[in-house]
Amino acid sequence: MSSWKDPEIAGVRALLASRRPTADAPQPTIAERRAAMDAFGEMGSLPPGCQHEPVTAGGVKCERVAPVAAADGRAILYLHGGGYVGGSPRSHRPLVARLADAAHATAIAADYRLGPEHKFPAAVEDAVAVWRWMLDDGASPRRPSSPGIRPAAG
Repeated sequence: MSSWKDPEIAGVRALLASRRPTADAPQPTIAERRAAMDAFGEMGSLPPGCQHEPVTAGGVKCERVAPVAAADGRAILYLHGGGYVGGSPRSHRPLVARLADAAHATAIAADYRLGPEHKFPAAVEDAVAVWRWMLDDGASPRRPSSPGIRPAAG
């Protein structure tokens, strides 16, 4: 089990601390915060052979992430963190790839609409649209492996 004293977590904490602006620095804009979050995600690596590609699901931009050992039909819907104002499939790609790899599943990471530009319930509507698309594509919440959700083309 990891703890705050774990060397990998300590490395992440040190990196985040090094990026903290000085007290007199102007507050970053929402766009700057989003770009920094995406850049942080780009620093991570993916499991060997893991593929990712853009896909539109239910009218929502998404990213399909598929490890080499993805079982046909096994799927994860991943909704990134960021308080509904930040985050994206890019910012969370390394995490999504590791989850998909561990589950032997293809993950669909939704790039749902963010606030404050898009008011509630925009993000929820996008998540539901992606979920319905996955169900229409053959995913089943009742089975650990569902037909239809295909790994990324490689």
